[in-house]
Amino acid sequence: MLLATDGSIHAEAATRFLSCLPHKERLDIVIVTVVQQEPSYLAPHLTQQLFQREKLAAVETYTNVEKMLYGTNARVRHELREGHPGEMIVRAAKDSNAELVVVGARGRSRVSCMLLGCTSDYVATHSECSVLVVRSEWPVDANSRIRVAVGYDGSASAKIALRDVSEINWSDGAEIHIIAILCCLYGFFGEIPLDSEAGTDLDLSLIHI
Repeated sequence: MLLATDGSIHAEAATRFLSCLPHKERLDIVIVTVVQQEPSYLAPHLTQQLFQREKLAAVETYTNVEKMLYGTNARVRHELREGHPGEMIVRAAKDSNAELVVVGARGRSRVSCMLLGCTSDYVATHSECSVLVVRSEWPVDANSRIRVAVGYDGSASAKIALRDVSEINWSDGAEIHIIAILCCLYGFFGEIPLDSEAGTDLDLSLIHI
């Protein structure tokens, strides 16, 4: 797994979620923090000062994440990269052969989100592996009930998602909701189903809780 973090509240929520995710085997987690390149119009000494400050902040962030993941049966290591956050996270996931990337819904800067596009959106649309985007509103209590919704349309990706959900050792009380959408066309004669087979191949016996 790869966990991207910048110390924001959303990144902390992503770390909490990952720490509460049930698993049987030991996890290999790569913690990635990205230092953005500073504007070229700044004086060289200011650029260097800002870069060093960001590097120190990245190390501090990793230390906090390491503490949050302590006791979760996981092997963690840190990677510090420089460049565009989204591009660097996607590249790090590819380099480490990650099966899952975990990111917060937003980063520290809303301005960079508007100018460059949200990092989570970029990672979700460019990553070659699955991406889990966590919002800061996720409960912080490890005993909180986990609720999962799986959108199912019979496609290959949907079947893989269902398989991945079924392989997780969910705790007691976890709720799994499988959602299939029946597309309809509304005309003069009422609703006309366009896909009457939606979700008919779903085998609920695949889900074990």
